[in-house]
Amino acid sequence: MWRMFHEANAIEAMAINIRFSEPVGSLLMKKIISELEHSTSRAGLIDKRPLQGFQVNLANPGEVKPVASGAMAFQKTSLERDREGQVQSILASQIEAQATHFTYQTWRYSKWTSELATVLEILLSALKIATQSVALGSIRLEYLDRFYFEGEPSEAVVNNLLRADSGWIAPHVFEAPDLWHSHTGKFVDVAEDRRKLLLVNADFQDLTGPDPHLHGRRSLQLMTAAEERFADQGYEVTSESVESFLSSTLNDLHGKAITVFKEVMNNDFRIQQGLPHD
Repeated sequence: MWRMFHEANAIEAMAINIRFSEPVGSLLMKKIISELEHSTSRAGLIDKRPLQGFQVNLANPGEVKPVASGAMAFQKTSLERDREGQVQSILASQIEAQATHFTYQTWRYSKWTSELATVLEILLSALKIATQSVALGSIRLEYLDRFYFEGEPSEAVVNNLLRADSGWIAPHVFEAPDLWHSHTGKFVDVAEDRRKLLLVNADFQDLTGPDPHLHGRRSLQLMTAAEERFADQGYEVTSESVESFLSSTLNDLHGKAITVFKEVMNNDFRIQQGLPHD
C-alpha cells in the first residue's frame, strides 16, 4: 500500500527561488544581509550561517581555498520526536541570500497562503533593495512530494499512484522491473519577454537513513516545478510594484504546479488521500 511521507500531507519540501539577471554588488549585498537579519529574526529564523565560496589556485590546481562570499543562510529549527520517541533538532526552514539569488526552503509545509505570507514578510524589504540595481532573471516554485510503499519492494508498482496517460511520465516506468527515473518538462505561455517552464521529475528509489520504519522501503520522489523565466536583460520592477508583482507571479506558479500535480497523480489515489494539500 502506498502512503504519504508525512501524515498531514505528502510534501517533503517546498522551495522558492528568486534569481537576478546579474549579481548584486558587494556593498548593496551588505545592506541586504543587514535587512534580512531583522526580517528573519522576526519570523523565527534565528540561526545565522555564513556561506563560503571557494578559490582555485590555477598555478596549483590541487589547491582550493575557502573564501568569504558575503552570502548568508538564516535557519529555523524545531524539536520533534521521531518514531522511536527520541527528541531531535530538525531544520524546519531556511533563507539563503546570495548575490545571484534568494532562496526560501521549508521542510514543514503548512499551506500555501501561510508560506506565501512568510516569504513576503521575510524577503520583501531585501528585494526592494536588490531591485534598485538589478532586474529579475527568474522566479521558481518547486514542490517535493514523497510516497513510500508499505510492503515488499517487489510489489511496489506505480500504476495505482501515477497516471500512465498524463504525458508527464515516461511510459517505460510502468513496466520497469526495478528502480527508474523520469524527468520531463516543457515551456508554456511563451512571450517575447518571458516564458514559463513546467517540470516533473519522478524518481523511484530505495529509502536509506536512520528511521528503521522507512529504511529499505521503495519510495517515489515527485518534484513538480513551475518557473517564470524572463528574457536575458531581465524584468525590471520598482520598489513600489515588487510586492504585488511577486505575489501575483507566485500565486500563478502555484496554480500551475497544482494543475500539473493533478495531471500526474492517479485520480483515485489523489481523491482518497485528499491531494493536493493546498
